[in-house]
Amino acid sequence: DVQGTYAITWNFDDGNGNDINVVQNVVVEDLTDPSIMCQSSLTLISDEGQDYYTVQGSELDATAIDNCAIASISNNVNESSSLIGEVFTIGTYNIIWSVEDEAGRVNSCSTSLTITENVGIEDIRDANIQVYPNPAKDLVKVKWILLNNDVLNVTLVDMSGRVISSEEWSVIKSQDERTMNISHLSSGTYFLLIRSENIDRNIKLIKTDE
Repeated sequence: DVQGTYAITWNFDDGNGNDINVVQNVVVEDLTDPSIMCQSSLTLISDEGQDYYTVQGSELDATAIDNCAIASISNNVNESSSLIGEVFTIGTYNIIWSVEDEAGRVNSCSTSLTITENVGIEDIRDANIQVYPNPAKDLVKVKWILLNNDVLNVTLVDMSGRVISSEEWSVIKSQDERTMNISHLSSGTYFLLIRSENIDRNIKLIKTDE
């Protein structure tokens, strides 16, 4: 039963025609907070050619469960139960989700969201970094021309920001390239995040099965 006070009537009979009714008051109280789950941190790439990211579906939404019914769930961005279609410009955000059950008990969780720039091909060329072929099926090459020795942190992420792989490449000043095997990936859109002291590039990579 839901929380509240319930009167239970007990009847006792001694078998000799004598009986009595006794009322017992039972108090049911909800002492359990609802559970709420959201992603602790997430990095997403801005929409192509734009300085913002448009939330797709329920990818940022929190989920909640409780031993009784959920009364409400909301966030501090739009005060609603979902972020579907919400637009975030490039930057970092602290999204706080709150849940309340029918008993008035509350709980919360938060997501640290970072929106990074989707760099176009012109910027990639300026940085002397190229990725080809693109789209690619099995193998993709990362080519660079560097004037100084450097250490490149190369991270492959999917559209949700989930890290697929992360490598550290120590390179010397020169023109060179490395080959990455992407044959195990499902077809779709990915991003290569290439970072060093002098380079900060996000390169869109299309994986095909043909």
